Amino acid sequence: MNKFKIFSAVVALVALFIAPSVNAQSVIGTVVQVDPIYGTHVNRVPQQVCSEYQVPVYNGGTIYNGGGIVNNNAGNVLGGAIIGGIIGHQIGRGDARKHNRNVGAVIGGLIGSQQMPNTYGNVYQPGGVVSTQIQNRCFTTYTHQQETFITHYFVTVDVNGTLVRQRTGTRYNVGDAIEVYTNYRLR
Repeated sequence: MNKFKIFSAVVALVALFIAPSVNAQSVIGTVVQVDPIYGTHVNRVPQQVCSEYQVPVYNGGTIYNGGGIVNNNAGNVLGGAIIGGIIGHQIGRGDARKHNRNVGAVIGGLIGSQQMPNTYGNVYQPGGVVSTQIQNRCFTTYTHQQETFITHYFVTVDVNGTLVRQRTGTRYNVGDAIEVYTNYRLR
């Protein structure tokens, strides 16, 4: 702690003797010119765009029996999946049997969904577009807007016939009386 105090005292004494004497004096000057300096920034602005689209509504197919609706194709899918799972389980050994059973069920379900149940006088009517409906679909687009703003000013001040130009962040008007500091140095 004592070494720090001694070091600080030595630095202060050296600065006092080496640095020139500076005396700041305040005077009043008149603003004669103000030049704003501009910067720009680009903003990315989101905008939601929505449109209405007409989309088809499909029917998955129906079984008719004498004009009455009996059922749809779900029974064939379920039956195909069960039969495919049983057949797949018979192939392979160990853990491979589980995998084969699952694959067989999927394949059987797909095959069953394609079968047309035309037994006992039932008539299968394949699915198709039965109507249309309007859906609203939205997505986001972006526009770029350039914004201009003042970053700072260059102000010219008349101080007793001497023009002083200085950069500042403060907005002054021409004719304003402002305080200006002048520095005098002794050599």
